[in-house]
Amino acid sequence: TLGELSVISKTLTIDASSLSVGITLDGGGNSRILTVGSGTVNILGVRFTRGFAPADGGAIYAFSSSLLTLTDCGFFDNEAGQHGGAIDCSLSDLTLDNTWIAYNLAGGHGGGIRITGATSDLIATSSTISNNTASGGGGGIRASSAGSVTLRTSTINNNRTLGPGGGTYAISTPLVLENTTITANTATAAGGGLYSNGDLTLTSCTVTSNTSALGGGGLWLISPATRTITNTIVARNTSVDDADLSLQGANLTRAGVNFIGSNDGNSSVFPAGNPNPNGDLVGTDAAPLNPRLSPLAFYGGT
Repeated sequence: TLGELSVISKTLTIDASSLSVGITLDGGGNSRILTVGSGTVNILGVRFTRGFAPADGGAIYAFSSSLLTLTDCGFFDNEAGQHGGAIDCSLSDLTLDNTWIAYNLAGGHGGGIRITGATSDLIATSSTISNNTASGGGGGIRASSAGSVTLRTSTINNNRTLGPGGGTYAISTPLVLENTTITANTATAAGGGLYSNGDLTLTSCTVTSNTSALGGGGLWLISPATRTITNTIVARNTSVDDADLSLQGANLTRAGVNFIGSNDGNSSVFPAGNPNPNGDLVGTDAAPLNPRLSPLAFYGGT
């Protein structure tokens, strides 16, 4: 691109879905690619690469009640000096469908995405957020006092942070995850896979092979809130304490049949047993259960 594109109080559609290789917008490592303010933007089949912003949003910065919808897009090798290595949304909605966000870098929070503000909602479907890095919280996603974050049939993997929440770091933001995999994320602080202090619903998810240097290798849930885990695997995560699931004064309701590798830090909700009296499969720190999961890969299906 020849400098940054701006869409202010307008509607824009970029549709490259009919092109065999789509369109690539390359910031050349010199500028952000797109800014959206009070606008409605729909983008299909576009690759955003090498965007750079000294502040927020390496590839895209959306603010002031914007509506941003990305379908079949890719974000690679973008960088923000502060927050949102690929995308930063402030008081704006972001919808991802079959979109890949990978190898982006933030000097602050949200290596892949940062979303903030009570009127901001993130909905991601069949999308992948992987191999992003943040110096602050949220290697993949950072959500701060946002309206909600919903992830469906998506993958959060191989993200890294020097702070909390290797995969996702959510503060005062309701989270809903369905049929989503959180794997191989790393946090120097708490919550290798996910850190949350707000409402959380996990349904038919897999949280595995995440690492935290502080606690809650898989999940770190802190402070009272409404949380439900249903038909979910949380196993084979690593940490110095509470390897799979750490409940730091958090309320948690279980439903269906869950597989918890180790109940260190969560035995009040998940007593050991194979199955236990609630029908869950639960191991202990001394004798963790092995979920026998294959490496993350595409094995067919739809």
